[in-house]
Amino acid sequence: MFTSISRSQLNDETAIRLVCLPYAGGGTASYHKWRPHMLLRVDLLPVSLPGHDGRLKEAPYTDLKALANALREDLSRFALDKPYVLMGHSMGAVLAFEMARSLRRHGHRLPELLIATGCPPPHLIAVKQPLHTLPDDELQNVLQARYGGIPKVVRDNPELWRILVKPMRADFEMIDKYVYEEEPPFDVPLLVLGGTEDAAVPAGKLMDWRRHTTQECSIRLLPGNHFFVFNGGPATESGGDINRDEPTPALRVILQRLEQCVEKIDGPPNA
Repeated sequence: MFTSISRSQLNDETAIRLVCLPYAGGGTASYHKWRPHMLLRVDLLPVSLPGHDGRLKEAPYTDLKALANALREDLSRFALDKPYVLMGHSMGAVLAFEMARSLRRHGHRLPELLIATGCPPPHLIAVKQPLHTLPDDELQNVLQARYGGIPKVVRDNPELWRILVKPMRADFEMIDKYVYEEEPPFDVPLLVLGGTEDAAVPAGKLMDWRRHTTQECSIRLLPGNHFFVFNGGPATESGGDINRDEPTPALRVILQRLEQCVEKIDGPPNA
């Protein structure tokens, strides 16, 4: 059976793994574009979800906590032999949060750092308009108006949209039906990033991530819309992320924190 994380993906020569969870309707491609910028001692590990990427024949999950538990099983079987960081954007941030809770409940090693980008804290998620039940055309229009990021080639190709809308609809069903439950805060530092032009996630809500950790919670606002982590600027006609030779401001912040994690594990250079 294909799993979201496999042993063959891993680089055992690195100090720490960066486990990346996608946004709703997204896949691994946006994270793979980070590879040219990634630190040598960091193993970049984008997670492929059922129904996404090369797994389109598999049924996507519609229950976020069930998916978090399944991913916890994959992570614990293959990737917890080294320290790791959990990172998620938008829906992926809630998924990373619930994965960390599931790992804690099962007594597994916790991440060195939890990174949440483009997402309000889970206890503030309140869906006013369920999206997963909207007709295909209306769903596309609402998503494009609220978040942007649907590439023009997809918007102009009804056949391609029909292929992609199934996993996207399942992802939004996970968010629409997500129910937050109280648990103790993590004893893990948090890095929370938001976009200055992200109308979907007001900056004020990001501050409330602090209640979910007993350690440092660093909160930063960086240039860009909802996909600021990947495009670092205003929306583009091509989609949510763009090709660029330099890392986005958000990725620079993430790389800086990863470097601190590596130094904590390896010791400072020339120590």
